[in-house]
Amino acid sequence: MRHQVFVRLAVLVFVCHLPHASFGQKLEEDTDRHGEDFRDFDLPSPDPVLCWNACVEEAHCRSFTYLKPNTGPGSPQIAHCWLKSGIPAAKHDPAFVSGVVPEKTRPPGKPGEWEVERTSTGGFVARFEKLSIKSDGHFVRNNSMNPSQPEDEGSLPPAALAKLNRAIMAAKITTWKVVYGTGNCFDCVRTTFRLEVCGKDGKWTRYSGSWDIPLPLPADMEAVLAAMRF
Repeated sequence: MRHQVFVRLAVLVFVCHLPHASFGQKLEEDTDRHGEDFRDFDLPSPDPVLCWNACVEEAHCRSFTYLKPNTGPGSPQIAHCWLKSGIPAAKHDPAFVSGVVPEKTRPPGKPGEWEVERTSTGGFVARFEKLSIKSDGHFVRNNSMNPSQPEDEGSLPPAALAKLNRAIMAAKITTWKVVYGTGNCFDCVRTTFRLEVCGKDGKWTRYSGSWDIPLPLPADMEAVLAAMRF
């Protein structure tokens, strides 16, 4: 009896320490999914599950690609991860591991609620800047100095919130493209955008996309972005 209790306890401890991605995950070995990146970063250890977990924790991440370190002459010595707002086509390449995470759904909300987020990465000087704003006016900023901790947060002034609300309600998100750019942005600034709006039925409609500055954007998208500068 004591032995059975010990075995059950050992199994429980083992399960509790499994990586987040080990339940139902399907890593795509030797596969690259190029494009639609909204953020990329080096990993502390060569483990594609770390890249998977980072995608799972990002609200608008749909897939990822992990670069193995030391795969050949000229290859980086540190593992790297790209998070993607869409699901680009898969291509065989032994230097990479990719994966697609289940689409995230939000519980029903109140009609008229919204949440908007803008993230900018890249450029000649590495950067990461993210601004998230909710319909109640609460905002959070993050930057490359400490991406996991807010640099600044608070409430928008009433006039700024009203301007942003008007721009979002007037936006025709179904006409926006998912990608504005070539997908080969190396030194330019890549910006990703996520907008979720709660409809009359309480269900959320989500748009997420990316573009390479300074490519032109639709006027209604520009209006939302302009209203986010406060």
